[in-house]
Amino acid sequence: MRVDDTIGGNTGIRIFTAIKVIALSGALVTWLALAAQLSLTTSFAHAQHRNFLYAVFLYSGYFTILTNTLCALIFTAQITPCRWAIFNCFFQTPRISTTAAISIAIVGAIYFALLRNEWHPTGWQLIVDIALHYVTPILFLVFWWLGTPAHALSWRDVGWLLAYPMLYMTYIFLRGTLTQNYPYPFIDMDKIGAVSALLNAAMILFLYLALAFLLISLNRSFNLSNTRS
Repeated sequence: MRVDDTIGGNTGIRIFTAIKVIALSGALVTWLALAAQLSLTTSFAHAQHRNFLYAVFLYSGYFTILTNTLCALIFTAQITPCRWAIFNCFFQTPRISTTAAISIAIVGAIYFALLRNEWHPTGWQLIVDIALHYVTPILFLVFWWLGTPAHALSWRDVGWLLAYPMLYMTYIFLRGTLTQNYPYPFIDMDKIGAVSALLNAAMILFLYLALAFLLISLNRSFNLSNTRS
């Protein structure tokens, strides 16, 4: 990401500084939360007399984990030295950052609306949950708003933005069919049936599509990186 080159003077400097501070804070919070969650998942697996590979299997099934990892990589790319050009260029493209912005918004929204009352974490698990489902989403959405150049997205990008959630749904249903393990109750075919699970998945994809149109519309109309001093 970069601040629009047409921004001048103190405004551009302030936005540039804010982006760097948010990226640094986001990278620290998100990587630490991801590491802590892996540790907690490993402890859970050991309590079930399962090994570390089983913990990784559980860990890698969550959209929350995969999306927070994507956000952490984008935050890191923003503060990484320029000599890592390939890494920086890929993770700072508007399509990648917008994919992450939509996805992390859905992570926070679904957790708040559907999952927060399903269980009651305490201790470190509570702290990690807050970081992954609330702190990172807020930081990343502000980061996207400040750092994505105006008119960087087009309506043709909608299909590209849908690739990530569609790949995830395909992966999770294939994985669940083979292992009878689903990360979320609302897509668990074994418990609620295939029709209900697929309908819920379709509703999430529709929400994703609506957010894609919203963010593209915002980017094409106005954002802070379009401000003139």
